[in-house]
Amino acid sequence: MAPIFAKKSTTKPAGLAAKKWDWPLQKNDGAVLLINNSERFKVELDLANFKPNEIEVKILNEELIVNCCEERSDDKRPRQIHRSYRLPSDIDVSTVKTIFPAKNVLQITAEKIKSPFGQIVLNKVNRFA
Repeated sequence: MAPIFAKKSTTKPAGLAAKKWDWPLQKNDGAVLLINNSERFKVELDLANFKPNEIEVKILNEELIVNCCEERSDDKRPRQIHRSYRLPSDIDVSTVKTIFPAKNVLQITAEKIKSPFGQIVLNKVNRFA
């Protein structure tokens, strides 16, 4: 799928993005563990029983919004899930992509913002008497 473009907002203080995401259809404890390191951001959500056309993913500033609504032909109420997650402040929101690499799994990825000054390197100074 094409990237989901969004308006960039001001940078938020680090640490506001959740390290775990609650997702009601996730197996085990319902928590979604993220890959969020210095090189990449990735999350996978279990979408059992939802078809791709029943899923909407959008970005508003630094919030990722996931809406799922199961279409039903019978008189039963449709299953709906609505979740909003704060994205890490160090990702480029214009690079957020959603794909379905495996059955019933939504994969969300994004690139990290590259520093215009290059990689930060800690220098160690050894002093000799």
